[in-house]
Amino acid sequence: MQAMLRGLLALLMVLGLVACASSPVSMPATRVPDSQLSFDRTFNMALASMADQRMLISEQDRRQGRIVGSLDGITVVTSVRPMVDGTTRVVFDPQGQTAADTALVERITSAYTERMAKVGLLGGFNRGGDDYQGPIPCPSGPAFCK
Repeated sequence: MQAMLRGLLALLMVLGLVACASSPVSMPATRVPDSQLSFDRTFNMALASMADQRMLISEQDRRQGRIVGSLDGITVVTSVRPMVDGTTRVVFDPQGQTAADTALVERITSAYTERMAKVGLLGGFNRGGDDYQGPIPCPSGPAFCK
């Protein structure tokens, strides 16, 4: 009886360890600074930043502001949403086996940031409130407010 109980206990411990080892690591969604660019240009920048990482784009729905791409079992769902203040919000949300490449979203975010920095003088990020010392684009166009 004791041998059977020990065997059952050992089996439960092994199953518990297997369950812990095989559970996928979930990464939080990454929100980048809001863009002052038009929705279309921001959507194109987000799409291009995913393509820069050689992701296979399976869905790009401009009307819904949704881009879905995958690479090595990791799916990244990108949400592009216009905000009330005229900016555009982009969120990269990794799903699936994110443990395989934990830096994928960081590389996508970095590629997006680099692309946005190239057009910064024409209205890149809305960076009010932090220590940004460069020109701030006016909401009415590419003229500078400061």
